[in-house]
Amino acid sequence: EVVLLRELGFRLLVIFQHNNNKSSTFENWKTRGPEDAARCLELSGIFGQPENSAIYFGVDGDFFGNIPGYPATHLSEEIFGYFDEILNTFSRLNAKYKVGVYGGGACINALKKRSLVDFRWLSHSHGFVGSKNAFLAGEYEIEQYLPGQCGGRSIDFNNFRSESSVVGDFSL
Repeated sequence: EVVLLRELGFRLLVIFQHNNNKSSTFENWKTRGPEDAARCLELSGIFGQPENSAIYFGVDGDFFGNIPGYPATHLSEEIFGYFDEILNTFSRLNAKYKVGVYGGGACINALKKRSLVDFRWLSHSHGFVGSKNAFLAGEYEIEQYLPGQCGGRSIDFNNFRSESSVVGDFSL
């Protein structure tokens, strides 16, 4: 695939989603943050990802903030810890990558406000806390659309907030 993507001139974004739809990933942030960061760095070397591009990490569940009527599944501090550990690991290993987050509106914007991420990719799960407000306010760099079909395959389509959006993408 990498050869074909290069030949066709595609630009790429990297997102790490290893069980990031499970609350246990963030409940175990002290070990998962460094493990996920180290694995991403290993893979970025294998695929030749250039420095100063971005690696996005998913928070693919409504784990953030106050969710009325739901049990205490909000893991705000744990998510902050997870991203802090990613940044610490990148720094310790002298990794020169930007960090992005894929998730709901409240989550991606709280991480950005704390300077834990450079880029925000808003999940299409507009029922997640803060997502509708983030969408309406343009508080994201990338917006995910509903899945669609392309070449007989189901894929997720995405859109940059503006044509001049910087999102950490790259070509090989």
